[in-house]
Amino acid sequence: MYWWSSIDSELIEVARSFRSSEWAVWRDVMIPGAFPYAMTGVRQAIGRGLVGMVAAEFFLSASGLGQLLMISARNFDTAGLFGVVLIITLLGAGLMAVGQALENRFTTWRGVGR
Repeated sequence: MYWWSSIDSELIEVARSFRSSEWAVWRDVMIPGAFPYAMTGVRQAIGRGLVGMVAAEFFLSASGLGQLLMISARNFDTAGLFGVVLIITLLGAGLMAVGQALENRFTTWRGVGR
């Protein structure tokens, strides 16, 4: 399924019947219709990127959250381990909240109660 198949064809037809230019159809109908799908992809990428960052730091970095996690686990430092996990969790939740706020800001036309 392509992203443009989710856009109501009647909206495109109305825009064209009002003699909108091709750029106006894209700006006013197509891009706003595709934006929620793009933001869903961005939010999924945030989670996967955070996991990838920590996993790469396990093996490749001399510093960072992944290395701190490995050192805490190796030294049986439970408090430090949970501290790093809490920081990673808060970082992920904060980034997801930023992504959700951006989506809500730029898709106000969808309504609040979605």
